[in-house]
Amino acid sequence: RGKVIASFARRRAAIAHALAAAAQRQGGAIAEDPALLDEVTGRSRGVVTLLAWAAVLVLAVACANVAGLCVARALARRRDDAVRHALGAGRWDRLRIALVENLLLGLVGGSGGLLLGAWAIPLLRAWLPEAFPRAHEVAFTWRSGAFALTVALLAVAIATVLAAGATREA
Repeated sequence: RGKVIASFARRRAAIAHALAAAAQRQGGAIAEDPALLDEVTGRSRGVVTLLAWAAVLVLAVACANVAGLCVARALARRRDDAVRHALGAGRWDRLRIALVENLLLGLVGGSGGLLLGAWAIPLLRAWLPEAFPRAHEVAFTWRSGAFALTVALLAVAIATVLAAGATREA
């Protein structure tokens, strides 16, 4: 009697209430249901949220820069596109050339970003305080690398298509 059942899983309030009632029927135990997020992040929740929003902001700025560079390259390539068009190249042929060029640049840039990220993880671990929850689990995995490279290439492809549409001839 008086045992405490600690549950670290997320539940709806009704389920938690039903579990508490069942635990009390089985011997008067008191059931506690702390929120999983509070258990995992503790006092560092604000720092984790701030870091997540900073990452989103950096990604948004990087995507805007990629879009600007793709528009600049498309504007610089207008004369070449006019020559290709005069020689009989269709719109898809000209877009394909721009996509290949920009995706190659995006692959090189994304790979450089992955290398920089893999290099920075030990520095991040050293910078985080000792009490930071789950700091030892911060790692560079193939899944995170594949996700980052996919996002980079997708941003380049979308920016290339939008830049081609923005610079097309009337």
